[in-house]
Amino acid sequence: MKVRIAALCLSMLFPLSAMAFGGEKLISPEKFNAMPDVSDYSTKNAISVSVKSRQGVKMYFEGYPPKDDLPIIMFIPGGDWGNHQGLFPATKIILKEMGLGGVVISAPSGFRKVPPYFRETKKHNQDIDAVIRFLRKKYPNNQLWISGSSWGATSAANVATGTAEGVDGVILFSSVSRELNQAGAGPITKFPLYKLKIPVLAIHHKSDSCFGTEPHIANDIVRLARNAPAKKAIYFEGGRALGDPCRNGHYHGYNGILGEVWTEVGKWVIANYKR
Repeated sequence: MKVRIAALCLSMLFPLSAMAFGGEKLISPEKFNAMPDVSDYSTKNAISVSVKSRQGVKMYFEGYPPKDDLPIIMFIPGGDWGNHQGLFPATKIILKEMGLGGVVISAPSGFRKVPPYFRETKKHNQDIDAVIRFLRKKYPNNQLWISGSSWGATSAANVATGTAEGVDGVILFSSVSRELNQAGAGPITKFPLYKLKIPVLAIHHKSDSCFGTEPHIANDIVRLARNAPAKKAIYFEGGRALGDPCRNGHYHGYNGILGEVWTEVGKWVIANYKR
């Protein structure tokens, strides 16, 4: 059964937003555990942009702007970053309901599937820099946070530690925990996380059974990000486990608890961004 999201007050999703936006009655995050039907959602005020990156390369991203001075969360999907949009094709919609800005970044033009090793390169960061420059110019009073899931978390860590434009916070979901020779890429801990002087949030499911994303990695990230002004690992339980353990139907993709996950993320972001 398709789930249709009605327009909700910004403060209905988590206690901190209730405090910030007037304290209206809260709605359970379970309302958002099923993925909303994107086709049923208004495109009013939506962001849909294509920008030039490296020579011959364009970056496309879409989403919604933030409420007032709240941050914008940029999300990079995992998998092959092609038609695979991860569990989060409607991330931007859920964030909009929280009052946070949210944009989902598509793969660079010219790629049908993006190999994991590319996510560790400088060229990758140049592409994301093009998105950051556009958003910085259009929303100069809002912070930009980078996030990603699985291989998308690899992208986010590379951007957070190596982008020329810089970001204001990083959120890492289901991060890669070991060297995967067949993918040509390795654990997220290979990045210099100690250099991060921005808030760091690591998210993982306690029962994630994907071979390359062991749950201990969230605590490892927080331990290594020793210079971050705020840092936390949050583990989730429950949901549904269907099919491939490395896909979105399983715990790896927070199937069935999406609303709970993003509610906690939203609370933490609002508590730790600098106005």
